[in-house]
Amino acid sequence: MADEAEEGNVGLDFEANLGPKSTAVVWGLSIAALVFLILRVYCKFRMSRGLWWDDWVMIAAWILLLADCILQSYTTSLGFGHHVYAIDEDILPKLGLALNFSGTFIVLAAAWSKTSFAITLLRVSTGWLKHLIWFLIATINLFMILSAIFRWNSCKPIEKSFDRTIEGTCWPEKPLLYYDIFSSAYSATADIVLALLPWQLIFSLQMRTKEKVGVALAMSMGLFAGATAIVKCAQLPTLADGDFTYTGTSLIMWGAAEPAVAIMAGSIPVLRVLIKEAHSSAKKYRQTSQERQTNIMGTSRRHEPNTVVVTASRSSVLRKPGGDGDSATGDDRSEKSILGAGKILRTDAVAVEYHDRRDIEDGYEMQDIAGSRFDNSNQGRD
Repeated sequence: MADEAEEGNVGLDFEANLGPKSTAVVWGLSIAALVFLILRVYCKFRMSRGLWWDDWVMIAAWILLLADCILQSYTTSLGFGHHVYAIDEDILPKLGLALNFSGTFIVLAAAWSKTSFAITLLRVSTGWLKHLIWFLIATINLFMILSAIFRWNSCKPIEKSFDRTIEGTCWPEKPLLYYDIFSSAYSATADIVLALLPWQLIFSLQMRTKEKVGVALAMSMGLFAGATAIVKCAQLPTLADGDFTYTGTSLIMWGAAEPAVAIMAGSIPVLRVLIKEAHSSAKKYRQTSQERQTNIMGTSRRHEPNTVVVTASRSSVLRKPGGDGDSATGDDRSEKSILGAGKILRTDAVAVEYHDRRDIEDGYEMQDIAGSRFDNSNQGRD
């Protein structure tokens, strides 16, 4: 009998474990998203703007991502990452329950991270664009929340959805799988649409072309979130795989990547303030270094950047009092006597200072763009 059991195990890999890899990836993505989120909040308070609904929704999305990370660590400790035949059957119900919660959290995190960016766009949109964004917000949340509900409601009793040993009935697997693929594909499409909308919004503003392109590119990072959603779609068939505890690790990683990338992409437009400040600080440092070098060289006159010095000179030759053409007053003659009779030229210097527009621009944030659109609309009415 022992020989037969050994023969039955030939070709089975009981040591294979992808759990630590998937856990490390999920935590790495969560930490990266947290860094961007902290910088986003810092920039908001740095500009004395405070937090708005889009910020709170994004914070909630990251909290759900964190919950998924914690559950991922727990499932790994239960054996997730091993082949299903290498896991104790008594542990499988616990593992299935944890995976159900993990899937629910990650689906909601993906929906809310996209909703956050859509809410941001609502602040600068009008007319049909605003209606389109509201439609995307409603449908994204509807489809994704239904996907999370079906994960629990597909079996009666509910316990059978994570413990197949319980008596009961479940919906056919293929329709559920097709719906999950549909909702993920729709989520990816929404990401792409939301990433392209800023181009139409921003290029209607009165801004320099270079600045328009920079802002539009920063607000189009959602394309990467759409790309991760597409890859996740390709991994969804592993849900129906009988060895999901091993083959599903890729889906877990890409599932976490979708909201993490969305959080980072949605924060990048706000982080342009830090880039502007860093550029301005570097410019001031270079100017200070140039001034210090000028002082060391002993130059008596320093010209500030963006300063034009206009010099006007005139001859100050004295004429004898009462001579021909003498019209100078007594004060004028005294001044000319000090200057010297025609030997010293009197020079009047006038410094005209100006500031480059780029020195005073501190970036376009959502409120600034909204203000620009409002001003443009008022000019159109006038």
